[in-house]
Amino acid sequence: MVNRREPKILDCTIRDGGHLNGWNFSDEFVAQAYAQAAKSGADYFETGYRYKNIDPNWGKWARCDELSAAIPGCKLTVMAHALKSDPADFPAVESASFAVRQRDAQTSFAVRVAARADVLPEALEFCENLDKKGYEVFLNLTEVLRHDLNFLNKWRRKDIPICLADSLGQMSPEDVERVARELCGFEKLCFHGHGARALENTLRAVELGFYCVDGAAAAGADNPDITELYRRLR
Repeated sequence: MVNRREPKILDCTIRDGGHLNGWNFSDEFVAQAYAQAAKSGADYFETGYRYKNIDPNWGKWARCDELSAAIPGCKLTVMAHALKSDPADFPAVESASFAVRQRDAQTSFAVRVAARADVLPEALEFCENLDKKGYEVFLNLTEVLRHDLNFLNKWRRKDIPICLADSLGQMSPEDVERVARELCGFEKLCFHGHGARALENTLRAVELGFYCVDGAAAAGADNPDITELYRRLR
């Protein structure tokens, strides 16, 4: 092990698991899943997307227009996109209608900005915009092996967490280590696994001292099984 530490856990059961049923979850199911995630020790619970145009056949949790009260210690999280999201949907935290109205809303809401290689410059700008508005923000590098990491390393915001998303399930533990080495200038790296080696790659990220890793409770969601992830970590 290189730098083993307890990572933050992001439960993406609803957001990624929604690909299986078009995000047609009942409010009761989402509330129960959130409560269970918080009870199990998840630090983040990702509910869905905040995109401008959503397929009308998709359920309400694909868009996340409204979010319920946050459970202390487990931040509600949504996925945004530099070209598919409207900045107007992310007003300053203190005035956001969908942000949790607590003394410090920043402690209860986070945004991950998805970025393919071809929209990375726009995604960096979007992240900086959200950061200025008071959100905890992550840059989510989809299909991470296709990204120009040299370009990313020129970004001045080394404090914003970078999530390595193995969207196509192509990575190996060696790839995780190589990319982590290339992005060692960033303060916080995260990992989102897919495919047959999702758990193996996630555990390698943990061994490397990653800040946060993802898991899901949905059978067939293609992410690391979050129950098994907790078992391995504890």
